[in-house]
Amino acid sequence: MNKKLLVLLMCLVFAVATAAGCTLEEPKQDSSSEQVVDEKTEEVEEAKDELLIGVVLGDLGNSIHRQIGTTMTEKAEEMGGKVILKESGGDAAKLVEVIENFIVAGCDVIVQQNTDQEITRAVNQQAVDAGIYIISFDAEMDLAEVSFVADNYELGYKTGVMAGEWVNENLGGEAEFGLLTASAYDFILVRQKGIEDGLAATAPNAKIVIEDDAISVIDGTTATDIFLQAYPDLNGIIGITDGNILGAYESFKSAGKLGDDIGLFSCDLSDAGADAIREGSIFRGAIFLSPTFTAIEMTEDSFLVASGGTPTEAVKYFPMEPVSVENIDDVIK
Repeated sequence: MNKKLLVLLMCLVFAVATAAGCTLEEPKQDSSSEQVVDEKTEEVEEAKDELLIGVVLGDLGNSIHRQIGTTMTEKAEEMGGKVILKESGGDAAKLVEVIENFIVAGCDVIVQQNTDQEITRAVNQQAVDAGIYIISFDAEMDLAEVSFVADNYELGYKTGVMAGEWVNENLGGEAEFGLLTASAYDFILVRQKGIEDGLAATAPNAKIVIEDDAISVIDGTTATDIFLQAYPDLNGIIGITDGNILGAYESFKSAGKLGDDIGLFSCDLSDAGADAIREGSIFRGAIFLSPTFTAIEMTEDSFLVASGGTPTEAVKYFPMEPVSVENIDDVIK
């Protein structure tokens, strides 16, 4: 027989025998392997039972946002869930990316501070279609189960009135202020209009002479440094959140400007801001919105909607209470 043909036939016989041998007997699996598989299955089932909440806020450098994120994380853990905390930087495109990641991560609920409902509509619809519930913070959303919002014009107006009353009582009705805002947010522009109107209605001779965007403490410090270079005799700052006002406070301290003719005012109040007001500092007052209470309620409503429940209201408004050194401990308990 031809040697090449003989080799070929021998290889063929060997291959068939090997294949046949592989099918003769099932591989054995010991009981320890089965136990490992059972344990892994239980872990997966437990993970599925843990409520996963994706929370995306504008800027975790902002003291209010950080306080809300921390409180939600702690409350969710207390209730047997978990929070994935992210920030968007006020960028709608970044917010879309974060929501996409939350969907992939298998979140049960997404709590979001939404800068542009239309740009994010498609990705939020994807989340809803995937069975994910949406809760909105700081803006009403039609895809949300519940929206937690401020009456932003009223919030700004109350802040402007507070600053105006301080000007009338301490500066004879005349003052120059800087304004720290966040123009990327439509609802903040409404809040800013309220500030301007409230100040003008209360102290017509008090003027806002310079403004800039600033959300975080660092932003507030940087912007105020520039304000003070342009207006060395500036009487104070009004901010749309106390993160930027805490930054302004640092700037005024560094410049040695801590006199009775200086006043800082904020539209909302974190724990750090409250401490500064308690000290009787140039941080004169703010509108308290109970951020810790709101964070707890958003967490509780996340568990509620995920279990098939319905929140008491589709839109929940933040409480508003002006605070100063005179009443802060009565308001914040």
